[in-house]
Amino acid sequence: FSARAIEAEAWTAAHQGCVSSMTEILRTAPDSLDCRFVFAQAARGDLIAPGILERRIKDLGAAIAGLLHALDPEVVILGGSIAEAGAALFEPLQREVDWRVKGLLKRSVPLLPNGVADTSGVVGAAGLAHLAARRGAV
Repeated sequence: FSARAIEAEAWTAAHQGCVSSMTEILRTAPDSLDCRFVFAQAARGDLIAPGILERRIKDLGAAIAGLLHALDPEVVILGGSIAEAGAALFEPLQREVDWRVKGLLKRSVPLLPNGVADTSGVVGAAGLAHLAARRGAV
């Protein structure tokens, strides 16, 4: 699950000619059809965007629940452009995750947005480069 998954489904719906504001934006400003746009259109009452978000949130909820069962963390922090959706993402996602883990974990694990500027890609790449250097692979 990612911003790209939301965008891909929105593009598919728009290309199939679904009645949606996304169809129009695809013709006039295709670069604007991104994750933020889909969340904004869902809030404005678009007919297609809410279904896209519901499906992707269920997918992300399933993935997070699997990680919670395997790793049992105290908190899950989400970053990237998907986390910028705020309550529109985190509230339904928290409900989905809680529903999926309530039987085994018996507690809710908070889902939180990354509290700093999104440099996760750079930090991750730097970490991998550091590991490779320590192993002599670089």
